[in-house]
Amino acid sequence: MLVIFNKLNIIHDLVNKGAKVQEGQQIGNVGNSGNTTEPHLHIHAERDGREVPIRFNGRFLVRNQLVRFN
Repeated sequence: MLVIFNKLNIIHDLVNKGAKVQEGQQIGNVGNSGNTTEPHLHIHAERDGREVPIRFNGRFLVRNQLVRFN
């Protein structure tokens, strides 16, 4: 599975391209770049070239859904 995280402010040293991570493992800090009003994160996941639904706090997110995570 390929998962892409964009807009991370800091990526931890232990996480490199191709690294395997565990659910719940912190890989970085949410950032704020470009013309934005607050920190946010872009996530994309795919398997065999097809988009995979992402679950956050027990529910599936739909494409371009905004979620506040304080």
